Amino acid sequence: MMFFKTNSEFLLLILNQKTMNGLEFLDLVIGLIFIFLIYSIACSTLLEIVISASQLRGKMLFTWIIENFSQNGSNLSKEIIDHPMIKGLSQKSNKKPTYISSGVFTDVLLDIVNNESNAGSSAVTSYKIDDLKKSIEDSKMLDSGLKRVFLQYISEASGNLQMVKDRIAKWFDEAQERLIGSFKKKVQLWIFIFSLIIVGITNADTIKLASYLYDNDSAREAIAMKASLFVQDSAVVHLISKIDSTTIASVANKKPDENVKKMGKDFNKIKELDQELKQAGIPLGWSKEKMQGFWDYVKKIGGLLLTTFAVSVGSPFWFDILSKLANLRAAGTKPKTILEEESGNKN
Repeated sequence: MMFFKTNSEFLLLILNQKTMNGLEFLDLVIGLIFIFLIYSIACSTLLEIVISASQLRGKMLFTWIIENFSQNGSNLSKEIIDHPMIKGLSQKSNKKPTYISSGVFTDVLLDIVNNESNAGSSAVTSYKIDDLKKSIEDSKMLDSGLKRVFLQYISEASGNLQMVKDRIAKWFDEAQERLIGSFKKKVQLWIFIFSLIIVGITNADTIKLASYLYDNDSAREAIAMKASLFVQDSAVVHLISKIDSTTIASVANKKPDENVKKMGKDFNKIKELDQELKQAGIPLGWSKEKMQGFWDYVKKIGGLLLTTFAVSVGSPFWFDILSKLANLRAAGTKPKTILEEESGNKN
């Protein structure tokens, strides 16, 4: 009961300070969402660095290949991984590609199976659908389950080799969708951890930030204006559109120097946004923080957790909402102040 009483008194104290009109309240919401968006971009950038450095996408993809093509001591998975078409997808010989298209995978798999009897030969052997059927039936690398599936595809293709390739490619794509689901779970946990760390270090307390924007008209209006201009920046739109850390995308196969340049640009943008927040006087950091009593700590933890959960939702989500609110703000007209009304009446 003491908790609710204390928080009720806190809310009443805020509400009794002044009454906000619709545009002022909208500016407050825009300001908070703008801060959430900046932190989300920072988390996404850090996450991309970690994923790139750890080769997480590539490891999960190749683990799937090993688990599905190493049955009964078969070395088919090694043949796939070492195939020139797969190795050629990576810029470095010791780095695994993070993305393999279904078409490339299908060509590699059928090429290996078709040339299984000529192991060790560098010659390229062309094949027709009847040749492929016999190669699959005689294959010692494919397990019985995969043989049954692929032979079924051949029987349904009515002699059309391309149709067989399309069916195998579809099977591979469906398997990758399940892999992406597993990847998303890992990434979501990492995003939350990064959000918690960054929010904790910078003391980005939602309750404190909301209170500050509520009390400071100039800061609230300034950050709302910055947010409105921010969503119209083509560079920002491009940056947000490229933030996609929850899928296994070919963008991660860029050359190291390309990744460094991209991350450098992202960090420069974050630094610029950080400077804008400081110029607006947004209270971030622990230097002036004074905690008095148990409920101050409860309120502080609650505010930090609110920010953490908001940031972990992701920058595309907040950018979309911010864009809509900025358009709504632009469509509205700011009410006149009392001084402006009095000046108008005198005239």
